[in-house]
Amino acid sequence: MKIRIPLIPQITDDRENLVKLADFLHKEFGNYFEVNLLPYNWLAKAKYKYVYIHDAGTKKFEFAEARVQTKENLIEMKKIFSYKRISTEVVSLDSN
Repeated sequence: MKIRIPLIPQITDDRENLVKLADFLHKEFGNYFEVNLLPYNWLAKAKYKYVYIHDAGTKKFEFAEARVQTKENLIEMKKIFSYKRISTEVVSLDSN
């Protein structure tokens, strides 16, 4: 089983959230799964105008200019799961 975790800036990518998630997954499922960390990417920004999110005036997508996780951030996030001996992979555009 693979559990895919989107790393959304300031929502799902903070250390506290990932530690709690690793603890929960380890407690509930042991080590019978793999975690795929999905770094935030801004490439979807081009699609926002087609769904009226970018320039709708009252509804602007707030993550359009969000920071992207660095390689160092992703290594640290991966370590959080490694401490629980959870197999973890960072999935990026380069790995496809």
